[in-house]
Amino acid sequence: MTTRITAGAFLSCGDKLLLMKRGLHKKMASGFWTGIGGHLEKDDIKDPRAIDMIETCYREVWEEANIARTEIKNL
Repeated sequence: MTTRITAGAFLSCGDKLLLMKRGLHKKMASGFWTGIGGHLEKDDIKDPRAIDMIETCYREVWEEANIARTEIKNL
């Protein structure tokens, strides 16, 4: 079994929540609505005790939704 560490973010604006629908081709949770996220890259895991989840979330939000960190408040 392989263990994967993932990071996720739920972005809101007022009473609206940004969700993404997973593709039907995905092995895990295909077709489900979820927050923005993904697995940590090798560079994110320099030391398992000091994983920087905030930086990972910013990267995933940019990769998945093209929203820059300068457009996000209070992540």
